[in-house]
Amino acid sequence: MSAKRKPRLLFVGAFPPPERKIFGGMVSACRALLGSSFAQRLDLDLVDTTQISNPPPNLPVRLLLAGRRVIRFVGRFERRRPDAVLLFMAPGASLIEKGLMGWYSRLRGVPALAFPRGGATIDSAARSPLRRRITQWALGGSRMILCQGPAWQQFARDVCGMAPEDAPIIANWTASEQLLAFGANRSGATVSPDGVPHLVFVGWLDAGKGVLELIEAVIALAPKMNFRLSLAGEGNVSESARQAVAAAGLEDRV
Repeated sequence: MSAKRKPRLLFVGAFPPPERKIFGGMVSACRALLGSSFAQRLDLDLVDTTQISNPPPNLPVRLLLAGRRVIRFVGRFERRRPDAVLLFMAPGASLIEKGLMGWYSRLRGVPALAFPRGGATIDSAARSPLRRRITQWALGGSRMILCQGPAWQQFARDVCGMAPEDAPIIANWTASEQLLAFGANRSGATVSPDGVPHLVFVGWLDAGKGVLELIEAVIALAPKMNFRLSLAGEGNVSESARQAVAAAGLEDRV
């Protein structure tokens, strides 16, 4: 690599165009990186692998789109050979798709950095030996596994056999200066005008988001203090959450 040019990074992540109203942690993380010095220090080649909708489409459509993305990745790789590849991996089918990209990079002699997002992959591997082997294969093509925290680091070492130096913890960069300042300027607890604490959850009401655990917590808290909880969203535990709230008699507070 010439000393005069920036390292070229083929970055596979979530880069939906503005007209596609796709939100989520992966999109926020990628946007934060592109708005930082990270984008200035590297020659970035972006490959968008965002689903076309959320919840995602049916399986045949997803397989077709995943195949197209892998082909696009190979074309981009060969057209502008990178110095490294960064793969943001979501739980589920994304793991297999990005695993193929990681193995292709390895076979072509370019180091891939896997960045698995979310703890659902760890939980899935613990429940199923087959999924454990799939996860090991998917991450096995990468030179390093970038870890969100200690749980992922332990998984990378114990399950994937990574050396400690090849499984570093990368601190969360989405806590921007603006958000940190917002938190620092709060004067005590933020409560409603009537003095009752109001908790708000905004997001997909899915099992992996801890929604049912949140409901369990407020049910246990209800006899001890007054509060309100608002949950905005839909998902695979929406009905279960509503039933749990009704059974506890908390419809007026949740």
